[in-house]
Amino acid sequence: MGILREPYGFVHADPSPLKDALRRPDRPGFRRVHAHPAQRRREARSEARSVILFSHPIGGGSFLPLVTALAHAGRHVIYCNPRYRGNDTALILEKCLLDLGACVADLKKRFGYEKVILGGWSGAGSLSLFYQDQAEHPDDRPHAGG
Repeated sequence: MGILREPYGFVHADPSPLKDALRRPDRPGFRRVHAHPAQRRREARSEARSVILFSHPIGGGSFLPLVTALAHAGRHVIYCNPRYRGNDTALILEKCLLDLGACVADLKKRFGYEKVILGGWSGAGSLSLFYQDQAEHPDDRPHAGG
């Protein structure tokens, strides 16, 4: 069986009061909406109720060997790029957290995955751990820059 590389994207509104330094300033009626390119890897004709999700704060890892190796092992794998794809000069990790959460919700709704397994190393490992911590113990306090 061959490995499918299925590009897709999703859009979500950012409810956070934290402002991005490199984004347009807020104006009355302006909604901060972000589009995210992502890629799903899986064996052709394979079905799964779980998916492994990778998302590095500056993106760009969908062609790393581990992503394809996991797909060859029969897993469904998603690589999701956050809003800071390729540019970390003004990165706010809490914004990446919102992007990751929007991706998790999209995967469950669009593909019907029941279980999303977070994967990562380097900055993606930190992001995954931060997301899991917030999923279990939400913190309503403003963070970086807030």
